[in-house]
Amino acid sequence: MGFLKTMKLPPSSSALGLTLLEMLVTLAVLAALAQLALPDFSAVFSQGRVAAAANRLHRAVALARTAALTQGQSHHLRVREAESENPWGDGYALLGAMEIPLRVFPAEPLTIVERSGGQALTFSPQGRLATGAIFTLCPSFGPGLELTVALTGRVSQAPLACD
Repeated sequence: MGFLKTMKLPPSSSALGLTLLEMLVTLAVLAALAQLALPDFSAVFSQGRVAAAANRLHRAVALARTAALTQGQSHHLRVREAESENPWGDGYALLGAMEIPLRVFPAEPLTIVERSGGQALTFSPQGRLATGAIFTLCPSFGPGLELTVALTGRVSQAPLACD
């Protein structure tokens, strides 16, 4: 009895892999699915910038109030450049007695406007403001925040729809 050997034929070249067209179609479908599956991070980054700017302004107000209380002298939180449409966004400074700058806060990458029209917050030696203030913080797109500074120096915030 003889053993018959079966010989395998090599597969045809079309069965070896994907064609270039099949690979391009697959990549296009994967790219479209990835774009739908991944969120748009620009809105997240924008909200992060607004929240960071609000926290810096809140800390600056608290620092001005604390300095006025501890030193027993009036202290001012004032814009650095008043000739802009975005005065508080161009940076602000904490000024002590004799208008000496104690701390300078850099410009923010968004619009910050004090809606009461003031260019400064002045804390008395008792840590109180003569008038309250309302700040609007708006990014280039998306929602912003409204910060309200009470006469006591307490800061509260609320969401704001920016145009």
